[in-house]
Amino acid sequence: MYQNISFFPSKMLSLPNECLFEIFKYLRNYRKSLFSCLLVNRQWCRIIVPILWSDPSIYFDDKRFIKICLLSLNSDEQSNLIPYKIILPNSKKKKNLLFKYTSYITSIYCCYLNKGIENWLNHEGYKFNGSRDSLIYFKKFEKIIDSIKTSLISMFLRSSKKLKHLSIDKVIYDNIAGLLIDVLYKNSTILSLNLYDDQLGPDGGKLLAGALYNSTSITHLDLRNNQLGFEGGKALAKALYKNSTLINLNLGHNQLGPEGCKELAKALCKNFTLTSLDLSDNKIGVDGGIALAESLFVNTTLTSLNLYYNQLGSEGGKALSDALYMNNTLISLNLYYNQLGIEGGKALARALCKNTSLTSLNLAFNLLGPEGGKALAELLCNNTTLIFLNLSGNNIGFEGGKALAEALTINNTLTSLHLDNNRLGFKGGKSLAEALSVNSSLTFLNLSCNQLGSEGGKALAEALYANTTLTSLSLYFNQLGFEEGKALAKALYKNTTLTTLNLCYNNISSEKLKILKNSLFINTTLTSLII
Repeated sequence: MYQNISFFPSKMLSLPNECLFEIFKYLRNYRKSLFSCLLVNRQWCRIIVPILWSDPSIYFDDKRFIKICLLSLNSDEQSNLIPYKIILPNSKKKKNLLFKYTSYITSIYCCYLNKGIENWLNHEGYKFNGSRDSLIYFKKFEKIIDSIKTSLISMFLRSSKKLKHLSIDKVIYDNIAGLLIDVLYKNSTILSLNLYDDQLGPDGGKLLAGALYNSTSITHLDLRNNQLGFEGGKALAKALYKNSTLINLNLGHNQLGPEGCKELAKALCKNFTLTSLDLSDNKIGVDGGIALAESLFVNTTLTSLNLYYNQLGSEGGKALSDALYMNNTLISLNLYYNQLGIEGGKALARALCKNTSLTSLNLAFNLLGPEGGKALAELLCNNTTLIFLNLSGNNIGFEGGKALAEALTINNTLTSLHLDNNRLGFKGGKSLAEALSVNSSLTFLNLSCNQLGSEGGKALAEALYANTTLTSLSLYFNQLGFEEGKALAKALYKNTTLTTLNLCYNNISSEKLKILKNSLFINTTLTSLII
């Protein structure tokens, strides 16, 4: 297409605007080409400018872009800058602007604005008292940048008629919820809203919940790390009763507690549009876990649930296990670091022998031990849907590792397995190596920090001769030593599928590292060797 524009412009000149728009939209990632086309004639210019300005994030670090945006501030937006004696660009130049550029913006990612504002301030020669290295200078400079940023965001919200994606991460304004609320009540174009780490608090959460209650457009909402607390969580839960557009909600790190989680669980029994919910690090405890489990008996739309670091305990794990017998819509479940223990692990394993929908399960750091490892091995012998399993940091030991290795000779659906930090030892390494010689589905295997030693390393090197599916293998920090580096190098001469191999911190001598590097001259598939 680029060739056509270069050599046959006359043919394109006769095309209708609709066709030209599609052609130029296709070229939106080739900005230099678009800028060249923009100069051909006024018709092309009118079509291309909205495309270039639809996602201006690439220009946010450009002082010229900031200058154009500052020309679009109204008197209220300018007033925020008066205390800092910011001299704005000459308003007469505003009349010379050919387009209402900011009205075309569809995506705003405010984290990229800082550099452009800083560049503009430096270009305008702003100097502040104190050394550039001093804390006072830094804080004053940061306040000015945040004030300009807040004014620009206000202007974007006012003038962008086609805004679809808005991301305002990190607090820049005490009343960010108030700034947004009027816009959200009236706006029917915003699809995704990211307010990560904006310190909204319970009151801000309530305001946003009110807007969400009436929203007919927002499908993705990210409110991570906003100290919403129980009250904020409760308000958002009520909004979920009415809202019928939201499909992805992230409430991670918000101190919701058991009671806030119970309110959300009630909402999940009524809401039938939400497909993804992240409640990581909310201290929901056993009671919150049980409430969520009960909602999974009723809810038929949720496909992804993240409960990372929530102190569910074995009872919470058992409750979720019971729900998994009945629920056939959940696809991804993250229970990382929840103190499930052996009994919680066993209960989940039994449930997943029957469950036919879950494809991804994260049980990392849950005190499963060897018995839990064996139970999950039995799961792999019976389950035919799970493709991702993370058992990192569970001290399953040689016995658990051996059981899992045996399961891998039977299972032909699992593609990704994390077993790092599990004290497998050289015996566990050898068992898994034997499994890899037979297994035909696994593509990713993490065995980092498992004390595999020389024997385990040699066995895995030999497995790479036979295995034809594994593409990524991590053996980080396993005391492989001198000879194992040589054995792995020989394996790489023959293996034709591995693309990533991590051998960091393994006491491999510089001589053997050279041999490993030389193997890459023959091996044509490995693209990443981390040593």
